[in-house]
Amino acid sequence: MITKYKIFDLNGESSFKFIESIVFEDINTNSKFELLKNIASRNTHLVSNPDFMDLGKWVLKFFDLQLAEIYLKTQNDLYLKMLFDIHISQLLASLSLNDGDLVLYSEEELIEIINGNTKVNSIRLYYTLSQISGIDKYFHYKAALFSYLEKHDFVLNYDYNLNEIFTLALVLKACWNWFSSLDEIEKRCLFNKYFYISLMFELPVKEILSNYFYTSCDAVHYLKESKIIIDFLSQNIEKVILNSSPIRLEEIYLNNKSNSSSELENILKAFGNFYFTKQIIIAFQIRDQIKSLKLIDHLFVDEKNDSYKLMRDSYVLLFSFVLGNVPGGWDFIVKYYQDGGKNYSISNLLNDVSIYDDLKNEIRLNFVLEFIEYLKKNQLLNKDVALLIFDEQQNKFVWNLDQLGKVNI
Repeated sequence: MITKYKIFDLNGESSFKFIESIVFEDINTNSKFELLKNIASRNTHLVSNPDFMDLGKWVLKFFDLQLAEIYLKTQNDLYLKMLFDIHISQLLASLSLNDGDLVLYSEEELIEIINGNTKVNSIRLYYTLSQISGIDKYFHYKAALFSYLEKHDFVLNYDYNLNEIFTLALVLKACWNWFSSLDEIEKRCLFNKYFYISLMFELPVKEILSNYFYTSCDAVHYLKESKIIIDFLSQNIEKVILNSSPIRLEEIYLNNKSNSSSELENILKAFGNFYFTKQIIIAFQIRDQIKSLKLIDHLFVDEKNDSYKLMRDSYVLLFSFVLGNVPGGWDFIVKYYQDGGKNYSISNLLNDVSIYDDLKNEIRLNFVLEFIEYLKKNQLLNKDVALLIFDEQQNKFVWNLDQLGKVNI
């Protein structure tokens, strides 16, 4: 018997009360299931470890409610009992609460499984995926996991075998937990094919990105990385089926940007699933926050700490430069300095601009030249300052590094 689910059906909430109330005739089944009941009700000594409890709640999203309901009605069916016992063992293994000793699959064995060259022990597989997730010493497994992700394509409202969905969720969880160490091709894979699916699984994508930007990026890096991620998302190929036809979620996002929000609600209501609608709106909000450089929320809080103010101002001013000569762009920079902004000097800003903008083509050169003239017009730069010079060896304009550090209002 194979139960089928849509990816966005697995929000978990409908399962928890059901799990808490189940009592099985078989003593062994009851004993194993008691651990899951304790997690669902938070009635356990393990509640002292909130991280474990959060993981347990997440794993229970993948509880096979259909199988449980059928088995409860026919508990004398040995085949159903076997299937249900295996399912419980799979969930427990993903929480490291398995019976007996399990050995991790090697990276080579995982690749063989992905390529369909060997049979898989699903309990051992889930144990492996949960154990390696985000752990540095297992980082070498990422090649096998991304091989799996590249090999498959998923549609959000297709019906899938629950084992397929749980495997995908555990693979994505591990990959997102390694996000800061992934290369550009691997990051592209996550944003091109699995951004919306990851949010349907309630993986902490926003928190991971926010932490990544906050801990590993200065303002220039943050701006560049944000642009790369937005470019990846603009090429996203994830689809849903609407009125019997596939539609890219990217199309829904772009249509929403050019039309009213009510149209988005009407489109999403057509799926008849509140959870799906909620998660898609969250995904669109994250996209907008990345694009507007507001994913790191606490940078935009009025902090008393001067280092926070310096970081916040560096992000906001550099973003204002990128916006250009539009409301909220260069005029914000002028107002900041004319109002006495001192946390981030004009010299610091221009230095960051020179690192961010390498004048790689005529469009970028003209953009920077216009910006410099704008600053001079508003008396933020001396008219005689030459921030760009022509390098005859490179046959192009370059930043005048000697002048950048000397600029003052």
